[in-house]
Amino acid sequence: MTFLPVITVLLPYLDGFAFSVSDPIRFAFLLLFALNLWLFVAAHRDLGKNWSMALEIKEGHHLVRNGIYTKIRHPMYAHFWIFVIAQGFVLANALVLVFGVLAWGLLYVHRVPKEEEMLIAEFGDEYREYMKETGRVIPKF
Repeated sequence: MTFLPVITVLLPYLDGFAFSVSDPIRFAFLLLFALNLWLFVAAHRDLGKNWSMALEIKEGHHLVRNGIYTKIRHPMYAHFWIFVIAQGFVLANALVLVFGVLAWGLLYVHRVPKEEEMLIAEFGDEYREYMKETGRVIPKF
């Protein structure tokens, strides 16, 4: 998800996968890409010490339901969906777009069910209720 975009920017090897995107559309995705950094920062800020790269429950772990987590259970995963789609359109490269969506999609479908099982095991009905109140990666209003 980062190697192909870097190659696309620095070298001509993937130019054959370029597709036409109007400047206003590319600019809109560039703005979305930039605003998406807010989502990443907000998710980390709100999680605080509960954040972990690995699937684990830390000592003192609590269910975070404040900030961005009031409407969405997995804002970091939402961030990565936006990231891979936006970079494909900003770079106007089909290989970057398709590979990014597929690579992230595989990670997503593998990890999220395990994470939610772990959270249900730890927090039980409190997490089940939270699931009803929030969207997984799209905010629930």
